[in-house]
Amino acid sequence: MSAIICSKTVRNRYLPGCNMNRGNVTVNNVLDNIRYHLENEGFVVSQPFIFYPVSFDIIAKRDELLLIMKYVPNIFRITGEALEDFRLFSEYLHGSVMIFGNENRRGLLENGVMYSRDGIPVVTPETFIDWIKYDEGPCVYSMAGGVFARIDGNALREIRITRNLSIGELADKVGVSRKSIQYYESGHDAELDTALDLEEILEADIIRPINFVDKGMVDSKKRSARHSNLNEFQKSICDHFFSLGYDFRIFSKTMPFETITISEQLPFLTAIVDKKDNVKKRELTIKEIVDVSGAKSFMVTEESMKNDTDIPTFTLEEILSMQSPEEFLEMIM
Repeated sequence: MSAIICSKTVRNRYLPGCNMNRGNVTVNNVLDNIRYHLENEGFVVSQPFIFYPVSFDIIAKRDELLLIMKYVPNIFRITGEALEDFRLFSEYLHGSVMIFGNENRRGLLENGVMYSRDGIPVVTPETFIDWIKYDEGPCVYSMAGGVFARIDGNALREIRITRNLSIGELADKVGVSRKSIQYYESGHDAELDTALDLEEILEADIIRPINFVDKGMVDSKKRSARHSNLNEFQKSICDHFFSLGYDFRIFSKTMPFETITISEQLPFLTAIVDKKDNVKKRELTIKEIVDVSGAKSFMVTEESMKNDTDIPTFTLEEILSMQSPEEFLEMIM
């Protein structure tokens, strides 16, 4: 059977050939379509981040669910540095990251299948829209060893017992070992063809959708060593915050801010702006991110400047005058 699988509630389960026509579709078309469906389902959605280079394209929030999303036609055209920034940003904001794409190194991506790029979930835009509209994700995922389905092990065991089948009898019918059936009943996934054979023989649904929007958790021991990405002005800011007891994570050039400044697990998105930078574009981009995500942010500039947003802005002199975390929090909050 084809590995082209679509979500159960959308395509009456496993119907081959359900990929939509992707010809003549631009990045803006895709992002506009995704934003339209997110807004229809009650999400607050950012504008696409096209005026300042950012490693993600849009963010959206509904209640406690924060989605941080990137669309790229070929998923292997994202740099490892951008992926690291993407993941780091999501972890500290407790958001869920995902990439939308149309192809990888092996060819076109299929609807209803979850892929992965460096541990980040990847689906087609159509699969993601199905999840938004019907609240049911893909039922299968692809990895180097093949295409696999998520099995409900408890349901498999109960149905097998109800059908008066021993582990050995079911194994013979499916054409796998007894150990494999025990493996599936303990909650492990199965190759797609095997999972479909189990459903056909048992005349029951045991394949379950995959939750591909789990929130990332921060490893508090992880420390970025990319201090070399900063100029001397930016390093002096980070060093001062470090002397006050703050930790920080440093981004590459794929973000509109240089670091996340952290104290007692309260992160601040921190933009350290020198004279050469396009301050206005950065300011508006950060404002958009803050408004949707609810994150805290501040900017540091070499010289005093007019700020057209409500993002707290300090000069280097003001930052260096702060002698304690409490003094900083009093000024920024």
